[in-house]
Amino acid sequence: MRRDPVGFLVSVLATLSVFFAAAALFVFFAFGVYFPSFFCGRITESTGFSVNPQDSFINIYTGECSFKNIVVDNPSEFGNANFAKVSDLNLKISIPDFIFRGVINIRSIDCNIERLSCIINIENEYNLKVFVDAMSRCTEVPSGGIQQVRVRIGSYDYKNITEGDSVQWSRKMSFDFARSGVDSRQLFKDFSEALDAAGASFISKAFIEGGENL
Repeated sequence: MRRDPVGFLVSVLATLSVFFAAAALFVFFAFGVYFPSFFCGRITESTGFSVNPQDSFINIYTGECSFKNIVVDNPSEFGNANFAKVSDLNLKISIPDFIFRGVINIRSIDCNIERLSCIINIENEYNLKVFVDAMSRCTEVPSGGIQQVRVRIGSYDYKNITEGDSVQWSRKMSFDFARSGVDSRQLFKDFSEALDAAGASFISKAFIEGGENL
């Protein structure tokens, strides 16, 4: 019996279409499952601060990421104590930039920090400045500026341990900062001024000095 070449070609193409569709679906789900771990691992590797979210979600088409109940721990030079507790972090990033360049290109960010623990250790190193400085080397914003920024801080601890000196206090605050369509330098300037106005100049100092690479 002679095989119809057109029918055979259609059958092959149909089989290939199903195969590639299944492969694409597998990649989509696999990427969605493992990307949050890769993302948090990249931050941990770049900064030395351990980042562990309880829940996470990523849309690989839009670059929208959502993380909930994040615990960030200090590296050993700051005693491995808790650095930050973040109830919600919503980002929009460039997926290609992250995959092919290893850079977190931030299009928008909405971050709700429940508590921030600032420590100056005996070597006179400031954990928040160290974190911001490290993050500024693995992140960037588009040349046209970041679309949306919102940062809320509910409370903070401050501890200064230097030779012969120990200062420690805790404060609650209702800090809520929002901007849109600004470049990184203007954003850092506005953010620092807002922190100063809220009586948290030691936090703004870390962003001014640590964000110089952006």
